[in-house]
Amino acid sequence: MSGSATNTPHPKVTCPDGSVRDSADQCPLPQRYCPGSPVGVPEGQQCPPPPRPTQPAPVVCWDGSTRAATADCPAGRLMCPGGASVPLDQQCPTPAPPRCAKGTVRLLGVCTPARRSSDPPPPVGAPDPREARPGELLFDRTIITAGDTLFARGAGCQPGAPATLTAGGELVGRAVADQAGTFETVVQFASFQPGYRPIEARCGARLDAGIDMVLVSADTSASPSSVLLPLFLALSFLAVHYQMAARRRRGRAQRR
Repeated sequence: MSGSATNTPHPKVTCPDGSVRDSADQCPLPQRYCPGSPVGVPEGQQCPPPPRPTQPAPVVCWDGSTRAATADCPAGRLMCPGGASVPLDQQCPTPAPPRCAKGTVRLLGVCTPARRSSDPPPPVGAPDPREARPGELLFDRTIITAGDTLFARGAGCQPGAPATLTAGGELVGRAVADQAGTFETVVQFASFQPGYRPIEARCGARLDAGIDMVLVSADTSASPSSVLLPLFLALSFLAVHYQMAARRRRGRAQRR
């Protein structure tokens, strides 16, 4: 058959990487992977130098110090009036009121004339309104409930020495001893734990005492009349109620 041509297929080339191309010049250049890196380079070429590790940007902490990370910063603190600071989980100390005048002591938060040695002692369990003796730590109340403000007074300290009060390692009060070696301060607990709480004061000397914490009010000064009056009113109400019920039952019986 004239004018016809036979098309012979061009042979394919299998490259070293397994791919099939039309010609050898289309095969990709042989590559090798650089050690310790996913980067590949053609045979005969050098691998690029590994990247240098970059240092993380420093962090400026709340106290102005510089750290590598935020987790390395010191624990935060709460700034209190007067420049003092406490951990975030604690409360700022309550400012202590002025010292009571000479011859008076604080009793239940109120300056009260100090008891003289010739005066009769207070009832058992009641706070004693007397001056603290050297080496003694006293409180203005013997039992506290949640929300009560507790005051402490001590004597026998070094004049002008700082006095720190702790309870189980927790700072609960601080003051400065006067020239007579006495001090007074507010005692503030971070948590309320029912039971006996020993307190230690260090002011150049060591003073030890304790306080009882209760969940309910320890006030037992209620008069008998104030206790019996609600009971009398309740019994009167019940008596009137039963009388009216009896009258209604008699009325229904008469109508029948």
